[in-house]
Amino acid sequence: MIETVEFRKGVLFFRLKGNCFETKEVFSYLLNLIEEVGIRYISLNLSQVTSINETGITLIDLLDQHLQAKGGELILCGGNAFESCFKQKPKQWVKDELNVFSVVQL
Repeated sequence: MIETVEFRKGVLFFRLKGNCFETKEVFSYLLNLIEEVGIRYISLNLSQVTSINETGITLIDLLDQHLQAKGGELILCGGNAFESCFKQKPKQWVKDELNVFSVVQL
């Protein structure tokens, strides 16, 4: 599920792969980084995700809300096939990680 994690220029790049069904541990990990480390910008790369369930969608929505409450932002990369699944549209969708820095105000 988690492929790689990288912190670059103030943005945490979190790359997911495969099925996103058991995302509660990922959500808890990211919330801890937001609270303890002060991460404000997270890029979730969904380009290698093959499927995602309702729980995964809900947790991504909650992560987006939590970051916004902290003055941060969630940016989703790739995986535009999942865009219609979200109840609350994430604020930023970009084609790939190279475009993340064009939407983040550091």
